[in-house]
Parts: sequence; C-alpha cells; structure tokens
Amino acid sequence: NLANNNLEGPIPGNISFCVNLNS
Repeated sequence: NLANNNLEGPIPGNISFCVNLNS
C-alpha cells in the first residue's frame, strides 16, 4: 500500500503524508 500511496502524495513519487498511509 505504501507504494500506491506514493502516487497520492503532494508530490508524485514522494511518500504520502495523507491518512491513506493507514489504509
């Protein structure tokens, strides 16, 4: 899921800081 969440972050390719990390 972490890899998928990277695409959902503020900058594509970076680790997402969104709550999506918990999913």
